[in-house]
Amino acid sequence: MHVADATVTRAADAARLSGATDTDGQTAADALTQQLGSGLLTDVQVTVSRTDGQVTVELTASTPTVVPGLTWTVHRHATAPIEQPTTDTGSTP
Repeated sequence: MHVADATVTRAADAARLSGATDTDGQTAADALTQQLGSGLLTDVQVTVSRTDGQVTVELTASTPTVVPGLTWTVHRHATAPIEQPTTDTGSTP
């Protein structure tokens, strides 16, 4: 479960940056699941979408158990605001 949580968080962080795309989040998710999830998560499906000023990441995967033939389905999601650049007006309050 920690790998799934880390994956959606990393993907949201990558996709929420100003100028980033859904693909940036997807790439981050793919890299982390390959690095950390080998054997822990299988059949990993990650979707990343940027709409209405926020990014949403959803993950569904299977995880093996100690009982042969039995797997658990894991669902995780993360939502974060998309960063918007601001300009400094140079005025002081």
